[in-house]
Amino acid sequence: MLYWILIISGIIFVIMSIYKIYLHIKRSRCTCETEGILIYADERGEYDPSLKKYVSYYVPVFEYKIEGQIYKTEAPEYSRDASDFPLRSVGRVEYNPDDPRECFINGKKGKVLFSYNEGDEIRV
Repeated sequence: MLYWILIISGIIFVIMSIYKIYLHIKRSRCTCETEGILIYADERGEYDPSLKKYVSYYVPVFEYKIEGQIYKTEAPEYSRDASDFPLRSVGRVEYNPDDPRECFINGKKGKVLFSYNEGDEIRV
């Protein structure tokens, strides 16, 4: 039994190490830096069976501009309280100059939702 626990622990350790190396490689390509502005906290939710109710949480969405292109990206963090993400607060965005969609916000990998050229009309 102990043998299998050690093998499974070793496999998990290797997988986590590979993921850390992957993030390090991606982050090393993000050599430029700019400021991102928190434009809103996106409300999401899920049903919590233990509480038997719908539970809301908020994900911060930042906007940053590179050479006339505006990027909206969400940070990989969340809170149950929207006030934890004050609007118009500034975050540090590190991005890849070859592909500005590849970014880290305040040190965490961001996920670009969409981008558009400055001055374009956005229709929802």
